[in-house]
Amino acid sequence: MKSTIQETKITTVIDWKKKRLLIVNDEYQRGPVWNQRQERLLIDSILRGYPIPQFYFHFIKTEADGLTAESYEVIDGQQRINAIYGFINNGFRLFDPQKDKRTGLPKFLLEQPCPWGGKTFETLPLEYKDNLLNTILQVAHIESDDVNEIRELFVRLQAGLPLNAQEKRDAWPGNFSQFIIKTAGKKPSFKGHDFFSKMVKGTSEKRGGLRQACAQLFMTFYSRHHHGPHAFCNLNSQQIDEFYRHHLDFEVSAPGSMVSRFDRVLDKAYDLLCDGKRPALRLHSALHSVLLIDSMLEKFTPDWEHKFPKALDKFLFDLKLATKAKDESSIYWSQYGSLARTNSTEKDTIQRRHFFFVKEMLKEMKPIRRDPKRAFSREERELLYFASDKKCSVCGNDVDWLEAEAHHEKAHIDGGPTLLENARLVHKDCHPRGRPSASSITESESDEQEMNIPWEIEHESDQ
Repeated sequence: MKSTIQETKITTVIDWKKKRLLIVNDEYQRGPVWNQRQERLLIDSILRGYPIPQFYFHFIKTEADGLTAESYEVIDGQQRINAIYGFINNGFRLFDPQKDKRTGLPKFLLEQPCPWGGKTFETLPLEYKDNLLNTILQVAHIESDDVNEIRELFVRLQAGLPLNAQEKRDAWPGNFSQFIIKTAGKKPSFKGHDFFSKMVKGTSEKRGGLRQACAQLFMTFYSRHHHGPHAFCNLNSQQIDEFYRHHLDFEVSAPGSMVSRFDRVLDKAYDLLCDGKRPALRLHSALHSVLLIDSMLEKFTPDWEHKFPKALDKFLFDLKLATKAKDESSIYWSQYGSLARTNSTEKDTIQRRHFFFVKEMLKEMKPIRRDPKRAFSREERELLYFASDKKCSVCGNDVDWLEAEAHHEKAHIDGGPTLLENARLVHKDCHPRGRPSASSITESESDEQEMNIPWEIEHESDQ
């Protein structure tokens, strides 16, 4: 076999195809046909000057009765050739970042000028037509008279275990990829957070199963924090890809970022469930557990924490029984178990499961809600100041207004209401500060600390 690398313009390859000098051998073209999104991305890549993979052509020379015919047989690259050929023949329009909501392009590219956006080849500005047609392709020119050698080459090109979707994401640049790798773990370099490495059962763990689970969990966490408690999101492969690409410049270490909140919730989940008394959690139960813990941290008194493991164990036990029997009369099957099997990555399915999970968990835990109002208002503090005759409830001495603070007699963290009946006037220095209270927190600070509670918690916890 003889192999040489040749630089060939796109216009030349297209001309070969038009004149039937580029032949498709079905023996080498058994992979799935590209969809239009993949075709658009290829053309977009070429117009942006991104390099594309090498092509492999088998040079064939045939002689008969004094005539000679030369042609190429495509060994690898047919889908890319079809995409280029289809676009040049006005077969489809390119993405328009200003109009198309589902381009799959990362945020930084959406903000860049895109003169070819929404164009067919015919309507492309002349400069971009020329750039496309004159783009240089790397073509491996293969010569061999032994068809079995060509077959062996094709096998070797396809050899090895192909990268799955998550393994490809792991190789993508950007902060979000690194965040997921560090959080979910990738041996030997990254151990991962204990919640994922010790408590979550991932499918194909050696090939990125836990990292995909981590990405799906974070996507849901992120969506609900940014768009409200109703904002569940689809978690299929395409949606994960798009999230990765839109967050290439993901902020990992910014104060108060989603990352610090996510880490805190994972820490709490691990602390509550690390007793080794249950099997590793499947993704769905891990996801709903983390979301519920995230919702409850600031809204309920801490006594729910020691009840959480027992409530989860009961939920998983009842779910196991219903799932094993596929009992249609069981709400654990109809409202959760069946939804963890069919369309389990669709946002509506995830939301329905989460509503049921929260409802059953709250029945068991019966948590006590904290007063949603954390800080006393200025008017309330003024009333308290004069009603207390300006005397500190701790030392009994007079309190200057600039030194006056309102203290929850029953701590807010323990469910004490933010009412004058539960307020005591204290000096700043006399304030019992062993536990967080609202007295030293302004109303604006209090508002920033409030976290969205899912509608299902609001509904259930009031009953």
